[in-house]
Amino acid sequence: MSWITKVSDLAGKAEDLLNRLDQSTGDVIQNQKARSSTPKPPRSSSYAQLRNERSVTIETRPTASSLALLVSIVSFFHSSVPNLPLPVFYCFHLSFIPSTSMVSERERRDDELIAMLNQDAIHDVEETRSRRSSGGRSALSVQTTQSVTSEQPPDVSQMKSQLWAKETQIAAMKTKISELERKLAKRSDELFELKAEKEMVEQRLAQQANVDSVEELKLARKKAQEQRDILLEECTQLKRKCMAQEEEVRAMAEQLRLAKFNLSENKKEFDQYKEKAQKILQAKEKLVDSLKSEQNVGDSADRPGHLLQAELEEMRVERDLARADLESAQLMVYNLRSEIDEMENQLREEQTKQTEQRRQYLEEKQSWHATVSLLNEKVDCARNQPAKP
Repeated sequence: MSWITKVSDLAGKAEDLLNRLDQSTGDVIQNQKARSSTPKPPRSSSYAQLRNERSVTIETRPTASSLALLVSIVSFFHSSVPNLPLPVFYCFHLSFIPSTSMVSERERRDDELIAMLNQDAIHDVEETRSRRSSGGRSALSVQTTQSVTSEQPPDVSQMKSQLWAKETQIAAMKTKISELERKLAKRSDELFELKAEKEMVEQRLAQQANVDSVEELKLARKKAQEQRDILLEECTQLKRKCMAQEEEVRAMAEQLRLAKFNLSENKKEFDQYKEKAQKILQAKEKLVDSLKSEQNVGDSADRPGHLLQAELEEMRVERDLARADLESAQLMVYNLRSEIDEMENQLREEQTKQTEQRRQYLEEKQSWHATVSLLNEKVDCARNQPAKP
């Protein structure tokens, strides 16, 4: 937008300068009409008179800045409209240049300033020349205006024509600017629509994230229920094993009871057998004593000696047998006692193991019940939680 500001400033300054030139030209024409009796001086003398009058009138005296501005404007116009001639302007410019004898350092600096401004103006014109498409029409309108206003001074009419052409170009630029503003408004509307669509997509993504979280919780709950079912099945199997082990323990306890009963019965039989053997031994000993006493008395003449000897041997054998039976019965009792002790120890170990396993199973069951209840609470919270906007 900086080149539009430059063009507007140049147009304003050109209008002021043209007004001054119109005023000075009007004064010159009035002076020429007053001197109508005299022949019309040539163009160079009229410009010389105009140069003399600018030395008297301060308002119409062109300074170095005005000349530089005029050079920039005319160069700018001619670069935009290449069909316009420039000899009149150069004549007008040369009419305002003083003689070489009056050139000073200040005028040299003014010339340098004019050259610099001309270069800047030409550079700006070259940049904006590609953006203008109405140059040909402006040149045609300028030529038409020049042919209509041929009675006016040539340089003033050219300036006005060029100024009108520039105003036409400015109007075209304003049209382009309005078109660009419409495009910008359209792009702004598109941007607003895209932002609204973005917000809708974000809302959908947020809702989808909530749905995904609920689905994940449902899957976790399903997995927990499956694990719970597996653990319940394992607990059922372990309970069955426990029941089987309890049955085995009961069977072992029954066997132990039977073993104890058999032991007590064997003890009773052993005691009875022992008593019976003792009685037999006592009877045999009494018999031996009686036989010895009879032998000593002399009653043994009626019995043969070998019979007594045989009875004595028989009694000794029975005694040895009774001792062997007693020892075997004692060994059996000892074995039964050791077996009973082993069975009691095994029963205590089995009871301890069952108690420990039951405690572990109960702890695992409680932990899984807590996990399942926590997952159920999360799923309920996710269902009851409203969707985020």
